[in-house]
Amino acid sequence: ISASQFKNNTRDTFNKVAWRAGVEYDIGERSLLYASYETGFKSGGFTGRIGVAADGNAPYNPEKVDTVEMGLKADFFDRRLRTNFSAFYTNYRDMQVALIYFDAATNVQGNRILNAAKSTIKGFEMEVQAVPTTGLTLRGSLGYLDTAYKDFLYLDPVTATTSQLKGAALQNAPKWASTLGINYTYKMGNGSKLIADLSWMYTAKKFYTAILNTPRSTVQPTYLVDGLLTWHAPGDRFTIGLWGKNLLDKRYISTVYDSPGYMGLVGYAPPRQFGGSVGVKF
Repeated sequence: ISASQFKNNTRDTFNKVAWRAGVEYDIGERSLLYASYETGFKSGGFTGRIGVAADGNAPYNPEKVDTVEMGLKADFFDRRLRTNFSAFYTNYRDMQVALIYFDAATNVQGNRILNAAKSTIKGFEMEVQAVPTTGLTLRGSLGYLDTAYKDFLYLDPVTATTSQLKGAALQNAPKWASTLGINYTYKMGNGSKLIADLSWMYTAKKFYTAILNTPRSTVQPTYLVDGLLTWHAPGDRFTIGLWGKNLLDKRYISTVYDSPGYMGLVGYAPPRQFGGSVGVKF
């Protein structure tokens, strides 16, 4: 394709004032309720990586968003137990959605930014941290997402068919995510200390990039366990650490780019890894 086919002298300007308002109410010495309303804006533009000339003919619209959030932050038992909880509802207008596809007419990959007219994200997040005894910290988190297009008339560039995707889930939005962790600090007689940390992370199944949520765009649920053991010299002058990632040696897909009419491009996450580190404070 000659460079002249990509020439586009079209110009456009996008601007908007975004704002946020919030309120907090103390319900005790170490707890509060809060609520906020926030607007957001992502500028429109032109597709930057053009394989098919038609992808650069017109700009995509700016993305606008309104978010309502309410939550509670509270400490208990002389601050040995800390809890954070939030619930939110986000309303998008003209959400910018990336499309990767194969154009049979030119035998190249096409890239476009589409605008989904209306979509919503709602859910909650919860974090808990506990210090049951000196040196020991337990932590955990839980998150939930419910996502859906409310109005998205999608034109498939490969089949030239139009679909109304109302009710379909958004890209890269797993319903559940959670973590668990334990950290222990052992202080030695000479002023040095040994810190051990073990963490577990879970992410539910998600569709990574396919707008139509095709099976080959699926990223399976992932369960990861990481560990860290670090020795700190007196005064933290230097540290020596050993670490391990993906200790259970899970083999899993981390990314999938489903290109309709062509193939799925898959990226695999690293297997079990071990390593060490040395740090010096000057």
